[in-house]
Amino acid sequence: MNQRVLKVLCLAALLLLPRSSLKSQTILEPLLRDPGRAEWSALSRFNETLTREAFEHRLREVFDPFHGLDAFLQITNNSVKVFAAPGREQLAEVRFASSPDKVKGPPEFRTVSEIARRSAAKPLAGLRLVIEPADIGGTGNRKPTN
Repeated sequence: MNQRVLKVLCLAALLLLPRSSLKSQTILEPLLRDPGRAEWSALSRFNETLTREAFEHRLREVFDPFHGLDAFLQITNNSVKVFAAPGREQLAEVRFASSPDKVKGPPEFRTVSEIARRSAAKPLAGLRLVIEPADIGGTGNRKPTN
């Protein structure tokens, strides 16, 4: 590509970018703000829904394989504490289940047996499904290549 054409395209992009990025910044602003104390305390509904081992596996294999969150988390045998910044105030604490047989499902989740089938033709009609990011990523979900 001609260098003059490339310079013109780059200049045009720079002139157009601020206006469009400001508009998207305004739309995204509520999503980018720091959560408040009430939002952090909502994590308590996940008390005893994972064992420490399951939590650490998901943390290391899917959510934080490079250990960037280590300074913000304090993991003990009983719970994980979340901090605003290293050595700062505690935002939340989530208790672990003591063993796999003591794991509780979140109250708003239902098992397959608890869901009444509405029709054979549309068995999922009217339901909202939740796919946890941990169920999508990680090496355990990759298909073997032969």
